[in-house]
Amino acid sequence: TNMVPGVDTFTLIEMNDDATVVFDREPLDWILFNKVLQRKELARPKSHGNYLPSIDKAVKIILEEARKLQALGIPHHDAPLFSMVMLSDGKPSDRDLSSNCRALIRQLASFLKYKFSFFSMGLGSTDSDFTVLRDLTSTAEVNGGKGAFNHAGLSASNISSGLSMISSSLSSMRSD
Repeated sequence: TNMVPGVDTFTLIEMNDDATVVFDREPLDWILFNKVLQRKELARPKSHGNYLPSIDKAVKIILEEARKLQALGIPHHDAPLFSMVMLSDGKPSDRDLSSNCRALIRQLASFLKYKFSFFSMGLGSTDSDFTVLRDLTSTAEVNGGKGAFNHAGLSASNISSGLSMISSSLSSMRSD
């Protein structure tokens, strides 16, 4: 699927043993909204939550789109924003690979700079370990991107507030 310049798209990658692309560069519209609502009813937690395959897949998709725009001669300042939103209930199952995850986020943030945002949200109790999510967020920030981490806990209200914050940040950055 090719991205159409000027059209916001959404890709959903589920973390498990591998990266499962559920939606690939779908336009942000009511059709997608309904698909996401349907997915909520079908999705079930399973297996391990490996960060690396999913981050690797997301970085490849974003870089592919950014390079297509570059090849079309679109200047960096006119390029769209690229954002990654990562939700996790704690430490990744592939703990030994967190440095590789940081390297991928570093690569993306260094290439896109202020055109890249990394939002992460921890969904779990206060004793859950979100060190890797925090590290990935700061890696994006240190390398020219934007980032924000939110520990929403287990509260539906906090999760909703966290997602609203991400949405507001994206809208604000788009307006800029």
